Amino acid sequence: MGANAIKETSPNIQRILRMRDRIQALPKRDPIEVARVIASIAQDPNPKLRYLVGRDARVQLALKRILPWTWYEKLVANFLRID
Repeated sequence: MGANAIKETSPNIQRILRMRDRIQALPKRDPIEVARVIASIAQDPNPKLRYLVGRDARVQLALKRILPWTWYEKLVANFLRID
């Protein structure tokens, strides 16, 4: 069923392609920064369930906390140009 989503006959193919292009254009996290977080987690005897890496993750978390879910969803959809 998932293979049908990327076929040219899919009604959502243009949305998928726009979203893919937008995500690929985003600046990526520094792999060294991520590796350091992973190394510190591996050495922690009591690791947390989740970790935020980078300013963008903190901004997203803050938005999720202050906005109603439907607003947050719309914001992300607009940013990714899937609406």
